[in-house]
Formats: sequence, structure tokens, C-alpha cells
Amino acid sequence: MKRVHFVDTSILCCMLRLPHFCDAEYAAVLEEFERIATCSDVLLLPLASVIETGNHIANVGDGNVRRAVAITFADYLRDTVDNKAPWAFVEARWTARDLSNYADKFSDCATRKIGFGDLSIIEDYRDYISRVPGVSVRIWSLDHHLASHCYEAPEIDRRKGR
Repeated sequence: MKRVHFVDTSILCCMLRLPHFCDAEYAAVLEEFERIATCSDVLLLPLASVIETGNHIANVGDGNVRRAVAITFADYLRDTVDNKAPWAFVEARWTARDLSNYADKFSDCATRKIGFGDLSIIEDYRDYISRVPGVSVRIWSLDHHLASHCYEAPEIDRRKGR
């Protein structure tokens, strides 16, 4: 069964080889990425992952490294827009009601050390599950509080129509 993977900031930073991000996990992330790409699973890139990754890049201490990674990241984004990237962009269209929903949830999330970007990724994940039934979905992350979000869709017996 095809799966959908929401790409978290930690994965993007790792793939970009951002200093001090997943040095030990890089090989495993790359292997997982290749596995996902070869099995035709779907990768989705949330807006929060783009913004957070850009912020991490902007804070790299070495200006030469910062510029090199920023150029690579910009190429990732252009490839995403041109449908050449391995993932599709999750367009964020927040309404005032969405912002109110996030505000209602944020104080609880913050006390559990879940930031606003992570909250928005979790909400994108939940929204996707509600809109696209019958698909297994996970948040692909090195952060345990995000990686724990994994929904396994029930198998459908096509012979019986269920």
C-alpha cells in the first residue's frame, strides 16, 4: 500500500547536511529517502518545514557554509515549484478560524515543548487523514514527538467491497 510522508524540518536539515543536524543519522535518512522514492510513496513538504529550515540555515555560524547550504535549499524550493523535487508542497491556506484553532491548542503544546511550526505540521497531517481516507500517513521526523504521528489505514478487501 502506498504511504504518504510529511517531511519534517529535521529531515530537510539532515538532507542538506546542515552543521550539527543529524550527523550520526545522515546515512539512515538517505537510505530511508531512497526507499521511499523507489517504492513510489508520496512525500509532502509542509510550509512550516520550509520556514523552519530556512531559519536554521540563516543561523549557521560559518558564512561560507551558510551561503552554500542556502543555495542548495533554494534549488530544492525551485525544484519543488517546477515539480522536479521528490516531494510536493503542502499549500497552507489558513483562515481566521484555523488561526483561532491553533491559538486554542498552542498553550498546551508549548508546555509540552511543541512549537508552533510542529503544531502546524501535526494539523496538516490530521487534515490530510480526514480528507484522504484509506491512505497510510506519517510525519517523517527525527523528533520523537512528531515521528510518533503515524496512521495506518485499514486494509480494504476489494473482493467484498469493504
